Amino acid sequence: MSDRRDLWSRVGAGLLILVVLALVLLVRPGGTDDAGPGPEADPSTSPSGPGPTGPPATDGEFCRAFRALAAAQSVYVATPDARGAELLREAAAAVVAMGPPESMPIEARGGLFTALSGIYGSLGETLPPSAVPGAADGPQVAGSDQAFSGWLNEYCPA
Repeated sequence: MSDRRDLWSRVGAGLLILVVLALVLLVRPGGTDDAGPGPEADPSTSPSGPGPTGPPATDGEFCRAFRALAAAQSVYVATPDARGAELLREAAAAVVAMGPPESMPIEARGGLFTALSGIYGSLGETLPPSAVPGAADGPQVAGSDQAFSGWLNEYCPA
């Protein structure tokens, strides 16, 4: 019974990861989004600066914030209006302000940056690499998206 439950939690986490990554790809500028380009970038709301402002997030805090970001992205994809964009921007800003937890390896941080950068791109904004500590410092190797998905699957099971 516990093997079946463990399998289901891994499958559920995998599906959550695939949905989030698919949504990032769909709402990126130049993607296949039928709604057209996102709202114009507002320089006063574009992320800038070094990113996290406090102590490193715990795994649980990060997972809750990332799930909230995935939910906000789902709302924005379904209804790409100004309110949906604001909710998505706030959820993304919360993840950026929190920063990655210490358990997240450099390679996975590159994947986190890719996911966040795609979300900001869908809003017509640019996220600087310095917003995700370690993402710009570490090697930008192929597989960083998979490393991030693997980290989410291990630390943030559905």
